[in-house]
Amino acid sequence: MPATILRLLSATSAFSLLLVLGCGSADRTHLPVYPTSGRLSVGGKPAQGVSVVLNPIEGSSAAKKGIAPSGTSDESGSFVISTYAQDDGAPAGDYKVTLQWMRTEPEANGPPAGFSAPRDKFEGRFRNPTVSTWSTKIEEGNNVLEHLTID
Repeated sequence: MPATILRLLSATSAFSLLLVLGCGSADRTHLPVYPTSGRLSVGGKPAQGVSVVLNPIEGSSAAKKGIAPSGTSDESGSFVISTYAQDDGAPAGDYKVTLQWMRTEPEANGPPAGFSAPRDKFEGRFRNPTVSTWSTKIEEGNNVLEHLTID
């Protein structure tokens, strides 16, 4: 009976070791990220609730991993970019910047809130990375994007 217990303990220990090693390996696939923030304004005023997405240039490390860091502007028009965790930043590389500003209030002649799909206040004009006129380069260290202005 002691030999059976010894084998059971060995098998349990080996299984536990595999679990620990297996769970830790996922973090090693993350690209390093660097603090990234910015500001935006619409019509000369800060805009709250605008989704800012950094679309990696094709062939970049971020693109190969399917990463698109993003953030949402606050009441002052400021945003902080997140990739893996809240406000952690973005991987180094070149990006095209896209914006989307979803309506949160019901439209004047439309259905009440919750009864229709939200619509982009920009009507999709700034959502396509292939035609975006905004680009940025994220580098090691702290990154502050150029002020994004929409007239």
